[in-house]
Amino acid sequence: MIISISLALMIAGILLVILNRTDIPEIPIYLGSGLLLSLLVSLAQSRGIVSHEFIEAEIMREIALLGLSILIFYNTSGMLLDPKRSTAIDSFKTSLWMSIVSFAGITGLSLYFGFNSLESLLFGVTGSVGSTLLDSGLVKEEAKKNHIYGWITEDIDFYDDLFGIVVLTLILASVGGIVPFTGLLVSLVLILSRPRSKRLLQQNNNEDNRRRK
Repeated sequence: MIISISLALMIAGILLVILNRTDIPEIPIYLGSGLLLSLLVSLAQSRGIVSHEFIEAEIMREIALLGLSILIFYNTSGMLLDPKRSTAIDSFKTSLWMSIVSFAGITGLSLYFGFNSLESLLFGVTGSVGSTLLDSGLVKEEAKKNHIYGWITEDIDFYDDLFGIVVLTLILASVGGIVPFTGLLVSLVLILSRPRSKRLLQQNNNEDNRRRK
């Protein structure tokens, strides 16, 4: 039984698409996904389906994968993409690039951490599809401003994103230990330390004002 973070990403992405026309915020979805993953792990462990040692090893590897994937994504996309995205059509190039980066990053890291080729490809596909759904124009406009991949847009609410990352980090650290906790903190510092363009932020604000008029 393979417990995959990439599968959790895909489930979260599908949920966001289903909730496209609702006012339900996405942070509870992340929180619920993390708690659901923890619950499934506990049930499998208590019923003797898998051993404690196996669960611990899998979670450690996959959480490390998640932290490294986030790090790779931000270190590549931030340098290559136009940070302005407003519609599904405008965001196609961004979504396509993120899919490629996510697939390559998750597949490569899976192989590095000892998964076989088939498992690595499966994780790469599900992870890239899930992360793309989370960041594409398929989800509601509010989601693009609040979710974990929102920093590239340069017009998000800083405190919403910070809260989301802290919650995710604590959940992952509670089931994975100090190694992924440290990795995600390093990723968080690098992400938040990226210089923000005041000019682009002003352009986005001007466009928003024009649309309202």
